[in-house]
Amino acid sequence: MRTERLVLVPVPAGIPAGMLSAAAWDALRGADGVIATAGAGGDAHGSWRRALDEAHAPVVDIGQDPPMPALLGALEGIVRLGQGAWLVGEAHLPAAREIARAVLAAAGAHEEDWSELPAPASAADGAAPSARLEPDAADPCGAALAGPPEAQAKGAALLRAVEVMDALLAEDGDAWSAVQSHRSLARYLLEETHEVLEAIEADGAGLPDELGDLLFQILFHARLGQDAEPPWDVDDVARAFIDKMERRNPHVFGADRAEAIGDRGDVEAIVAQWHAVKAQEAEAARAAGAPPAPSGADAWFHGIPRELPSLQRAAKIVHRARSAGRLEELLHGARRAAGGSEEGQWDGRLALALLDLAVRAEEVDSDPESALRTLLARIPAALRGAG
Repeated sequence: MRTERLVLVPVPAGIPAGMLSAAAWDALRGADGVIATAGAGGDAHGSWRRALDEAHAPVVDIGQDPPMPALLGALEGIVRLGQGAWLVGEAHLPAAREIARAVLAAAGAHEEDWSELPAPASAADGAAPSARLEPDAADPCGAALAGPPEAQAKGAALLRAVEVMDALLAEDGDAWSAVQSHRSLARYLLEETHEVLEAIEADGAGLPDELGDLLFQILFHARLGQDAEPPWDVDDVARAFIDKMERRNPHVFGADRAEAIGDRGDVEAIVAQWHAVKAQEAEAARAAGAPPAPSGADAWFHGIPRELPSLQRAAKIVHRARSAGRLEELLHGARRAAGGSEEGQWDGRLALALLDLAVRAEEVDSDPESALRTLLARIPAALRGAG
């Protein structure tokens, strides 16, 4: 005989789907119907809903904030199926408990036939975070991460960083942040990237701090994505990274990873595998109706940003031409371009010499731009030492 039951699954505000416990996901997958309300599982940007769909949880769509008659009717409907699961924002739990008792009674079940799973711990301090980070004198953005870094779960600070970004763009957040756009932030992204490069060339001094500034730009763009049409968020960014890495590294993530590459230490084979997967992706995109990528010599230049430093861009173009077995064709074209009628307006011979340096650097898998930048950064110290 089937027993009508309802399982409450509390969700603290700001917690991503991946922070739910295994027991919570078991309850969601095993339910005959799932309702998600009050900021839990029905978020506007859809990352929770995608996670529920991927887990094959039988979600009943009623929206995040349904009128009470609709909520009661939906809950009673999933309970009458056998076992229902209700994803509910933790702040709404007191009311949810009373509603659960009323729904079970209406369905002819016992008022006690509901259970409540423990809420996942906050990444910040082991307790459920509030929907809004409340400032205090010690920490103007909310409670600091508890305990030493080595005692915290891996990735806990990243979740806190997402909360901080949300706080900056809240209605009562930071006025400067509120007026920014993807376009207005572009110059800061470029600036922070160059500061990261400087830190790398300084033998890594200050690198975590500079990478933090770069992370801020990424989180900022991801937060602005929530207001785009169609909306996207930081989970979509992370998911794109995960999907790409798993596709292009079958020797690490594939079902047959042991057989993917004969010698796991063969870097050239790994690079060849990467390019082979990229080619498969391009073919799949064309089959789906995407415009074809340029072919022939034009393909050597396609997708390499013009804004890249010229030596670095040249090395990438050279690499593509060499990989296609057509490096001499590229160099022949360069000599013809340098010998044109406009040579007096720019130094074609110097440009060819620089291209030759890029060819030599690419041949030994070195980045000429980084090499020159590092040298320039070290000259002042060398001059001081000589004095």
